[in-house]
Amino acid sequence: MTVFSNNLKMIFGKKRNIFIMLILPILTIFYMITATTQVSQYNIAIVDSDETEFTKTFEKILETDCSITKLSDEKEIKNMILDRKIDIAIIFDEGFTDRLISGEDVKVENIVLDGTNQNEPLQTNIASFISSAKAIAKASDNEKSFYETLQKFIDQKYVVEYKHFTTSYLEDSENAVTALGYLGSCMLFFVMLTTVMLMNERMSGVANRVATTPIKVSSYYFQHFLSYFIVAALQVIIVIGILPYISILSFGNNFTEVGSVMLVGCVFALVCVSIGVFVNSVSKNTFVSGALSTLIELPLLMLGGCLWPKEIMPQFMQNIGKVLPTTWYMTATESLLNEGTLANNIVEIFAMIGFAAIMLLLTFIIKRKRIADV
Repeated sequence: MTVFSNNLKMIFGKKRNIFIMLILPILTIFYMITATTQVSQYNIAIVDSDETEFTKTFEKILETDCSITKLSDEKEIKNMILDRKIDIAIIFDEGFTDRLISGEDVKVENIVLDGTNQNEPLQTNIASFISSAKAIAKASDNEKSFYETLQKFIDQKYVVEYKHFTTSYLEDSENAVTALGYLGSCMLFFVMLTTVMLMNERMSGVANRVATTPIKVSSYYFQHFLSYFIVAALQVIIVIGILPYISILSFGNNFTEVGSVMLVGCVFALVCVSIGVFVNSVSKNTFVSGALSTLIELPLLMLGGCLWPKEIMPQFMQNIGKVLPTTWYMTATESLLNEGTLANNIVEIFAMIGFAAIMLLLTFIIKRKRIADV
């Protein structure tokens, strides 16, 4: 396994390769996901004509996750909502807290823009808090008891986390799928770069001299393939293992789910490496190898859905993408991230393995013929 060990030393011996293999994919995915993920913060206008301890307490709670604008007049609300300066207006009329503590069925007046549902989480939060306050008021003997119990409720139980529609479960899954698409792009890009090493050996005559040594041609290229695959698999495992700790991404709720995603990634690594060695086998020099790599790499990534959702492409392009290994990779990972299992994606997994096997078979045939002609 001399070729295998030498390849690993050459790859990991250069800081540039480590940066491209590990640091660049993590930075790229982290930046792209962070840039496209919206943080939910509501803009709220409050007209507080009551000015009591209760209304001020509620304002402080809202300030934790929302931007608060205090208004003295309700007349400003309509224009601010239409101009999108605020998402919702809350009005506490005079005597609101007294009626609440006395046990009346009070309601907070909310003003929102009609025809939208983006404020529903906040409206639900407001209604929930007021409902809890009513229950506390009914169980309290006096105003002092009410405020003491209310504070205990806030300290111990009342924790709110807003979930905007862009960070819902569906969006979290989409972000993870997008990240895996970028990872697939980085894997293919890196493997194409490593094939330059094999091309340099071939241009220098090393590959031809193999025929005069005890190392078989098949063993020589298999060791190249194995070393590149180990590097690509490490890239998958490390990137998927690190990203959840530095970003909002999640690739599963337990080791089995995350491991399934890693396994599919490693199978796709087989595909990437097989394409890389095949490109090398049909290229006459590094220029041709680079041009052919680009010609193959970009359509694969675009039509397979690694760079953007397949659904935005015309139907005929989606049909073409169905027979590409990048599509099989993205389909399998998306299924796994949406509570699928490896068994549900066995067709895509074996399709990728079959594709890699065909590429490798063609590579060995071409290489044997080329060395025999020398």
